[in-house]
Amino acid sequence: MAELDFDNTELRNEFVKIFIWWISEYDIDGYRCDHAHGVPTDFWEELRPELDKVKPVFMLAEAELPELHKKAFDMSYDWKMHHILNAIAQNKKPAWAIAEHLQWADTSYPDNSWLMQFTSNHDENSWAGTEFERMGQGARTFAVLAATLPDMLLIYNGQESAFNERLKFFVKDTIGWGDYRYSSFYRTLNELKERNKALLNGTENGILKVLSSQADSNVFAFSRQAEDDQVLVICNLGEYPVDYRLRNNTRIGNMKEVFTGTSRTFKRKTKISLEPWQY
Repeated sequence: MAELDFDNTELRNEFVKIFIWWISEYDIDGYRCDHAHGVPTDFWEELRPELDKVKPVFMLAEAELPELHKKAFDMSYDWKMHHILNAIAQNKKPAWAIAEHLQWADTSYPDNSWLMQFTSNHDENSWAGTEFERMGQGARTFAVLAATLPDMLLIYNGQESAFNERLKFFVKDTIGWGDYRYSSFYRTLNELKERNKALLNGTENGILKVLSSQADSNVFAFSRQAEDDQVLVICNLGEYPVDYRLRNNTRIGNMKEVFTGTSRTFKRKTKISLEPWQY
């Protein structure tokens, strides 16, 4: 297959016309652009204002390149975070590697950027394995993180049914939906994100405060707050039970556990006993 010459003005203009045609004729709301980093950034930056003249659109890049967010894209895949989560699950990285990445992303991407968090997608499922192959018993624990860290959770085909098979790539393959045994789990996470302002995206993100430290190699904990809404997330990212204690300067207050409905007061030095992979 010949490589497209994006230095060719005529080619660029034709692509712009095609993008606009789908919006004008079918009123689509945006695009997911595959391998977006394989196209010159200045093409996307020329394209975006032309699309917004027709209709404000949402642009998702299958890429991980901060410069794409300056003028062209709203959201891209947080591949670095995904690989960190895989490595933690396989005991190759400590839990605090998440905090390091959050700090990097916060200083690397524009403030209005959205990053998409995920434990599986079409590439990972087919080539690297299902979330159960890569993350084992921690698959749901990492899904909790993907749903509560900034910014948006991706749920891939079959995850709501705990589907544990690699789907064929570019070939029609079917999913055995079974009893949808994870549907209530993902529904709870989606409903939490929808109703809680602390889990909003982009510039409306709730303020995130990491509560773990480098001494916590297996536990990752954080809070997010926006106005009166607050979320506290504590995850044991290891295969052994741990006792976790909130830091001296942490005062959360009364919280309701989202999966069970039980209430508990969290204050300074509150101790929490966590089973393996408990969230």
